[in-house]
Amino acid sequence: MDTDEGEASELGTLEHWESVYATELANLQSTGDEGEVWFGIETMQTMLSWTLSLLEARHGSGVHALRLLDIGTGNGAMLVALYKKGFHNITGTDYSRASLVLAAAVLAKNGCTCALLKEDDMTNSKLLAAYDVLLDKGTYDAVGLSEDGESAQKAYRQTAASLLPPAGLLIITSCNSTLAELRQDFEGYQSSVESEQAHDDSLQVQPCFEYLDHIRTYPTFNFGGVEGSHHCTVAFVCKGNSALLPLS
Repeated sequence: MDTDEGEASELGTLEHWESVYATELANLQSTGDEGEVWFGIETMQTMLSWTLSLLEARHGSGVHALRLLDIGTGNGAMLVALYKKGFHNITGTDYSRASLVLAAAVLAKNGCTCALLKEDDMTNSKLLAAYDVLLDKGTYDAVGLSEDGESAQKAYRQTAASLLPPAGLLIITSCNSTLAELRQDFEGYQSSVESEQAHDDSLQVQPCFEYLDHIRTYPTFNFGGVEGSHHCTVAFVCKGNSALLPLS
């Protein structure tokens, strides 16, 4: 889905998510319900299993030492799932304080004491730490539905590039963008530093991200002769926030 600056939605507002998570926290306290898993539990488990296989292929027995960041953690469901898979160096961020209160309660309920929670906005991030893997399940979509969606998504991409070392992974699940659209957004992205220096004839500007793989097992449907699926999960490799190479 192409996101224009004017195509705002309540899903792209902080007020909406503060209300959602406050309600889910009240439900957790009264009924034990941990809240909605964005895109559903099955999609989350598919994303997680695929991600684990990808990481094991790249890192072998050292996979559980990786630093993982769950972007837009919501109720912390992904953190709980990662914890149950043996990951302990895990952090969840959200720009909603109500989300973090809810996530803390859900983590405590599931005995997960190792996860860190941080209030942060990917469009104006204050994070200083580096992570080996960034996981996103719907946050890039929500950013695109904000009032300034296109520029907000550009800021998101800048933040993602700054948080990853070279060869770090961004794994993103979307219901608003196709594989081709996500590849265009991320493979076509160059950091502001690169863009400012692109006029230098002695430098060759390289993309910040490179496509690695995508999930092929989501159910598909046909509409108008075109095959698609409700969700798309793509892995990108970070090439570095300042991937400037001298011309040979």
